[in-house]
Amino acid sequence: MDADHVVGSFKYDITDIRFDVPVVSAALTRPGKPLPSDGGEPGKVFNAQIAAIAKGDFDALLKLSPREYRESSMADAKKDDGKMEMMAAQAFTPSKATITGGSIDRDKAWLGFDGVQDGKAMKGLAIVERKDEVWHVRNIEVPEAE
Repeated sequence: MDADHVVGSFKYDITDIRFDVPVVSAALTRPGKPLPSDGGEPGKVFNAQIAAIAKGDFDALLKLSPREYRESSMADAKKDDGKMEMMAAQAFTPSKATITGGSIDRDKAWLGFDGVQDGKAMKGLAIVERKDEVWHVRNIEVPEAE
């Protein structure tokens, strides 16, 4: 094994496997054009959603959600003033996040970020999509807790 190759073998049952594979960069390039350092319009929506969740502001979170989500899932959550929905959002969303870069391809943007979740530093990826000319956070991907 060196900086350019990993060589090894392993046995499983009656199979003996040997390998010699090149090491390649794990850098992932996303489609589209780079976003400005603040994430542009998708970044503003991402930052607003992080802030709403951190503050426990259910009404602000509703305003940032896509219309069909507000009318279905969030309508049920409104019955208890969104307490359960907000608890779940806070459990799985960083309390602080700083955009580190991103790209945009038509109606989809990817935002890398450094954040804090449960008092621990972490990195994540937000996927933000535009529907009916309005940007919404579709998903926030963060590493699983160890």
